[in-house]
Amino acid sequence: MSEPYWIDADQVVEIHEEQIELYGGPHGVRDLTLVESAVDRPRTLYHYEGEEDVLVLGVRLGLSIADNHGFIDGNKRAGAFAMLEFFAINGYGLDMPNDETLGQLFKAAVTGDIRESDLVAELDQYLVETAED
Repeated sequence: MSEPYWIDADQVVEIHEEQIELYGGPHGVRDLTLVESAVDRPRTLYHYEGEEDVLVLGVRLGLSIADNHGFIDGNKRAGAFAMLEFFAINGYGLDMPNDETLGQLFKAAVTGDIRESDLVAELDQYLVETAED
């Protein structure tokens, strides 16, 4: 597998701003180093632990953003949408029955009701390759 395309902290900040505009909440980055640390976690998993599964890497990205609380508000939303963007730039998407299902699963993983590996297993059934242009 060739190295995945990565999302950087600036892109996550943009994703966060878009979500705040759409769904409300206070704007702002609380600590950019926490956002940067979160986007580095899947890279570390890839480079140092040999993980190549885009689903695992995307979930790690999303949960890291949510867990690090780098934003004043909307950390879970930023994490979930950054995960979706990571999938998209790497040729994948989630074909889920509805948006609420993803939100519920993601929130359950962030709050510790399910493990990261459980979220990966749940999302695996919905992960699809997207058509190339």
